[in-house]
Amino acid sequence: MTATDQAAQVYATYKVGLPVYTWRATLLVWCDRRVRLLEETVLRLVRDGVTGTDDMTRLLGLHDPAIVRRTVQDLLERGALNYGSTRTLHVTEVVGRRLLEVALVKDERRFEGISVWLDPLAESVSWPDEAGLFSERDVTDAGGTVIRPKETLGSGALPDQFRALHRLVNREPGPLATHPLGENVLKFELQHVLPSRPRLSYRLATLEVTRHPEGEWTYRLLQGGVEDVERSAALRAWELEGHPVVPVVEEPRQHPSLEVNALLDEVARAAAQGTEVIEAAEARVVLREAILAARSTVQVMPAVGDLEFTDDLPGWLDQALHDTPALKTMIGVDAGFLEGLGSASGRGGGQRLSQAYRKLRSKYVRGARVAPVNVRPAPCRVIVIDQARVLLQFREFQPYGSGKGLMRTVLVRDVPTALLGGLQEALKGIVTGQP
Repeated sequence: MTATDQAAQVYATYKVGLPVYTWRATLLVWCDRRVRLLEETVLRLVRDGVTGTDDMTRLLGLHDPAIVRRTVQDLLERGALNYGSTRTLHVTEVVGRRLLEVALVKDERRFEGISVWLDPLAESVSWPDEAGLFSERDVTDAGGTVIRPKETLGSGALPDQFRALHRLVNREPGPLATHPLGENVLKFELQHVLPSRPRLSYRLATLEVTRHPEGEWTYRLLQGGVEDVERSAALRAWELEGHPVVPVVEEPRQHPSLEVNALLDEVARAAAQGTEVIEAAEARVVLREAILAARSTVQVMPAVGDLEFTDDLPGWLDQALHDTPALKTMIGVDAGFLEGLGSASGRGGGQRLSQAYRKLRSKYVRGARVAPVNVRPAPCRVIVIDQARVLLQFREFQPYGSGKGLMRTVLVRDVPTALLGGLQEALKGIVTGQP
């Protein structure tokens, strides 16, 4: 590994949705199965000169000749039996005798409502797996970004994948083998596919983006913490063709408060010089543990907004207040937020968050243990624990390509003492007084 490789650092990990097309298809399949005992016995009886169905029924010890008649009719339709010139049954030379030799029968069966997936990245078809698929809304609600397919597929795309689907049916029959029509089938061979209109869904994965000292960006796709080499390469090929892959955003506007901007710039510089900056995946644990470890006071300003973990804060504060009876909290909210008003209340989930904080204040009303403070919107969140420990959560922007860049939410575990003076000035730019 070179010195450059050693200096490269993972900048951020992003939850992404990988495109998958799904069909509910009807599959017409040739199925090889073993000859049933009754079929084999009837063939042998006819070969040995017993051609009457009543005689066969008696020799087989059956009471209903209809069972034998149906078997004879089926063998006639398959060409294993035939009537000679004297209207006497006999075993045919090709089909009948071969059927006795190999003991296999080939049936055409119609499997309806079979789910088939087509992965545009891997350019492969498959049966549904245990991981499951999600809608675009599911992905975005989970804080992820969908990677859209390069082209929209119609119902004709699945027949275009006939060879791949044929190999899948032959090698891994999956749902066909467990289908009632697939019982006792030894081999499946696809003959025709009748698909419905496809549905676009998404498979969850993680995109790990690395920043190199010379300014280069690389990324890899992770499934279960392990790189999916095939799909990582496919994503790079898509990006080279101009297809958006990495979740880039427009550069955010500066905050109206010069003090806030100055603080964030100073923290960013300090972080570059060794201050520990924690990315979102670990930050959740660190922030929660810091709040639960408080013994006297917790200040969260602002406690609303669109930073990560906003929806988690009421639950963490509730647990901390419950576990430590002497604890008091100060939460920064918009004017009127607790009454369902204010700018933050109008955002996605704002009403739900407002209700959560109202319940929290009512639950700990004795002793005024939850004190709301009127704040202005800010691109950061300051958490002060016991008037001694200060954590800062904010979004960092880095250019990626022309005009856009990558955004990540980071947490400074312990703001350096040298920055506390600037932090106090920044807080004056955020806090606007008691509501």
